[in-house]
Amino acid sequence: GATAGVAAAFGAPMGACLFAIEEGTSHMNPSILLKLFVAAAWAAGITRYFLSLEKAESKMWMGKMGTAVPVFLERFDSMEYDVWEMPVFIFIGTLGGLVGGAFCYFNKHLTLLRQRWLPPPQYDKDGNLIIQRRDVLRFCEVLIVTSAISSINFWIPASQHTGPCTMKDLSSTEQLFWMGGTQSLRSLLHTENTFDTGMLWVFFSTHMALTCWTYGLGVPSGLFVPSLVGGAAMGRLVGEFLHGWAPFAIADPGIYALIGATAVLAGCARITISLAMILMEVTGNSQFSLPIFAVVMAARWCGNLFGRGIYDMHIIEMKRVPLLEHVPEADMLYSRAMDVMARDVVSIDEIEMVSSVHAKLSACSHNGFPVLREGKPVGLIGRNILHYLLNEGERSGLYLGEKKVVRWEVMMRELGGKQPELKPLPDHFHREMMLDVRPYMTKDYFSMNDEATTYSCYQLFRQLGLRTLLMTNSDGRLTGVITRKDLILVEAEGMEEEEGDDDEDVEESDQVSIDDRPVSNASLRG
Repeated sequence: GATAGVAAAFGAPMGACLFAIEEGTSHMNPSILLKLFVAAAWAAGITRYFLSLEKAESKMWMGKMGTAVPVFLERFDSMEYDVWEMPVFIFIGTLGGLVGGAFCYFNKHLTLLRQRWLPPPQYDKDGNLIIQRRDVLRFCEVLIVTSAISSINFWIPASQHTGPCTMKDLSSTEQLFWMGGTQSLRSLLHTENTFDTGMLWVFFSTHMALTCWTYGLGVPSGLFVPSLVGGAAMGRLVGEFLHGWAPFAIADPGIYALIGATAVLAGCARITISLAMILMEVTGNSQFSLPIFAVVMAARWCGNLFGRGIYDMHIIEMKRVPLLEHVPEADMLYSRAMDVMARDVVSIDEIEMVSSVHAKLSACSHNGFPVLREGKPVGLIGRNILHYLLNEGERSGLYLGEKKVVRWEVMMRELGGKQPELKPLPDHFHREMMLDVRPYMTKDYFSMNDEATTYSCYQLFRQLGLRTLLMTNSDGRLTGVITRKDLILVEAEGMEEEEGDDDEDVEESDQVSIDDRPVSNASLRG
């Protein structure tokens, strides 16, 4: 979905694929890459087709498919620059990293306030929204923010005129407040007129502050185009200054605007390769790749001094989504797997009483269970399969003594990819009956000695795309389980130690104990 969205918006299928690889995946293989490329190409093609119909000369469903995309920055007539301007470009990249670091810092604290006063909505068992006071407050926040942004963008340019004015009466700098994102970006990149540096500075600071305010709001607000617009204003400021004080500058101020847009977006999101490819595809010029490469790396390195980028901060650090980054924390080299694994593991014996299995399923919400033989793991089994066996066991004669086995195809067809609800055991049921799960468990599981380093576990999850890793002692007995969430929590704990005790007032409900961490869904095959 992310790949298709970027490809459709920017008409950059290659950059969209790289964006998904760089930001959205913790495991990659040729099959996933092919799906990304097909989704990106299809999305870009469909977008260009429908946009071509607007310019079609006839009423037939045929148009000329070219460069028409929702966000197209148009081509520059000349992208030449002098050698001495490269350090200036890198300096702009450093500024973009500083701006991105400040953006992420303020947005993090704003998001923490939203989580405290405006927590996410809750749903009942049927998926219906439970409307509460906080939901009304979140809706009111959207209305207030929308009204504030509209008023600020309207009155700042209007205050510069004493009487009524129209769009034509505004200067090129003042028009930026009333333009849309893409139109403002094109104006900053390609307008030959000189911008008013004072008003341009007001636009830059106001725009970045409002973007920080809206990111994380209850409605989609976007980051790509707003960051590009703010960065283009910053770069245009530098370009206007150099052309005023250094007339020998070769690069056009619009080129500096492009560099600034690249720097701020790279500083906020810490994306490098994909951003460079997107900008080269959007501008239709690959000759300017060297400055773009230098700028994104300078912005990323500078921004990393202040913490994670905006995507990783929201996804990994705040929402605890188990998305593993490419490089693990250095502290994982000095910690062992037994220090981070979940020790209170709910397991199933190969042959176990039906009442015991039913009690375990009713007492937890885990989706995967290790199967043990004398305390040693021999397989994995999913909750959906156990629900089916307990619900249909008596009717189908599955319990030990009747020696019947349900075919895998029949079970999967009846399950239909869903997890049936666990029915209560009937009163007349013989609770001492035994359930044999050996025909239904999968032996495709991975295990590791609990003395191994956390770094080794992290690499195994990254390289093999694991979701669950069983931990055993030297005798082969199960001692714990590690999931992706456990590794994410280790990274978060390491960052919290570096930042100090600023988060001591976190609500008790948001804290997760190692022994309470659930076993995540196991990747099961029949």
